[in-house]
Amino acid sequence: MASSAEAAPPAAGSRSARAGPWLLILAAFCFAAMAVLVKKCTASGFDKTALLTERFALGAAVLWAWILIGRDRIRLGRGELLALLGPGAAGYCVMAFCYFTSVQRLPASTAALLLYTYPPLTAVLSARFGGEQVGARQWIAIALAVGGVALVLEGAHAGTPGQTALDPLGVACALCAAAVYAGYLVLCSRKLRNVPPRLSSAVVASAASTVFAGIAIVRGAPWSPAEPAGWGWLGLLVLLSTVIGMQAFFAGARRTAPSRAAVLGTAEPVFAVALSAVTLGESLTLAQVAGGIVIIAAVLLSRKAESVSTHRD
Repeated sequence: MASSAEAAPPAAGSRSARAGPWLLILAAFCFAAMAVLVKKCTASGFDKTALLTERFALGAAVLWAWILIGRDRIRLGRGELLALLGPGAAGYCVMAFCYFTSVQRLPASTAALLLYTYPPLTAVLSARFGGEQVGARQWIAIALAVGGVALVLEGAHAGTPGQTALDPLGVACALCAAAVYAGYLVLCSRKLRNVPPRLSSAVVASAASTVFAGIAIVRGAPWSPAEPAGWGWLGLLVLLSTVIGMQAFFAGARRTAPSRAAVLGTAEPVFAVALSAVTLGESLTLAQVAGGIVIIAAVLLSRKAESVSTHRD
């Protein structure tokens, strides 16, 4: 139970709360596609910082147009604006840069899976700063999620032809992205609950594109891919992993307790491994299948824990 009404997510039995897990699962699919799409974009000759700039700039343009057409409110409190432009935008920039770097240096499925060391970090941060009481079922679900990720990660490593060791910088960047992601979940639950998801996404994407544009200009990075097909991959990256993914993430995180959001988000490795196998030829192994089953069990246990908590309240 949260320490204050502001920190508490919506009542778990409400329609809003029931939608939260499904929104997070949709976000998981969209973000899982990111690893594959980044591989495709960089293979077509995109510079990393230019790609990040264009991804967030195009995403922001679509989101602001959506806000204006829908006449959404564009008012933000001072605390909300500071949260979005400060730790929100900074965190998203760090997470995106580290994740894109890891995807460049590791197999796509491996990079996506390493991100999922974040559930226990989220639970610890949520208990320390968010006032959330994490019950026994949630701790079991988190342990299952981490164990499932370990199985899938081992399977991904074993299934990569010629791969004898993981790139240390790639691993470090993926783990850094995981740590920032954990803090981001807690921030959304505490500070951004009353901000419309489209507005949150638009502000963060705008700030991120500005930061990466500055870096790209200083570096003298080329803005176009070497191959025309890169523009198509960029379009998919913007649509799935920026516009739809960010919206679903913000909307789901506002409706779901952070530790539960962390566990539900572990559907992403299952999607990531499947997409990598289909589009990049990264093979599936028995360990990956077993890990996927364990992760799904963790998601189901998380939802069961939420239901039990509701009945007790």
